Amino acid sequence: VRTTTFDSEFELRKLAAHMPEARCVLRIKADDPTARCPLGTKYGALENEVEPLLRACLRLGLAVEGVSFHVGSGATDPKAFARAIKAARDAFDVAAALGLPPLKLLDIGGGFSGVAADALGGVALGCVASAINAALEEHFPAEQGVRVIAEPGRYFAEPVGTLCTSVFSKRVREVPVESAPAAPAGGWGSDEQASKEANGTPAYLTAPDTHEYWLMDGLYGSFNCILYDHAVVAARPLFGQEGVATHKSTLYGPTCDGLDTIARGVALPELGLGEWLLVVNLVA
Repeated sequence: VRTTTFDSEFELRKLAAHMPEARCVLRIKADDPTARCPLGTKYGALENEVEPLLRACLRLGLAVEGVSFHVGSGATDPKAFARAIKAARDAFDVAAALGLPPLKLLDIGGGFSGVAADALGGVALGCVASAINAALEEHFPAEQGVRVIAEPGRYFAEPVGTLCTSVFSKRVREVPVESAPAAPAGGWGSDEQASKEANGTPAYLTAPDTHEYWLMDGLYGSFNCILYDHAVVAARPLFGQEGVATHKSTLYGPTCDGLDTIARGVALPELGLGEWLLVVNLVA
């Protein structure tokens, strides 16, 4: 491996000392602030740092191969790629003005969604591709001969993971009418109407989020993507129950840790012990 990115002079000094033959790629900061996993808080040279870093390459005798950026994994704004490509063009122009040999590489990063859309507003690849292609045609036309690469890890990994897990415990809590949340327009549904005992005890109703299910998998297993990838889980019964009334439900993992909560407010039909849930797009 001879090609590596840099965004600080300290990295360049290491390269000059230990791998002076390196082909260096300047990583610039180009964030989509709404991305599921923003990366610019840690990596990427600021606009005012581009020229000093390229001058350092000249001073240290290091070859600059090109420019890279990553707008963040699970990006939601296609325009972020257009802005980043324009910023990369500016960096190419600075390099040319400093007398560096022509840069040959543009790495546009990744973060492309592998599904049509996700629960956090992620967009389909087609929308991103249109924005990228238009920006490349404007700033890096083919006749310039710049090699364009990408890092489509999420695109390939996101849709391939499907999990089936079963319900091993359940709780339905009734809430006194006077302390329950206000009913939505149209009421709670026929199986959730307030009921009053003949002996005059308070009326109760089965209100939202009082259906709770414990699953055989949780945050310390397959659902760790909730912690590490900010995933929002979409679960449904493995065996379809179309047309059946649903309840806003809470899904827990199997451990005693309260953090092991997979999802709240999930619309699910009444589930029994031993029934299975299907969760799609669980990878990435």
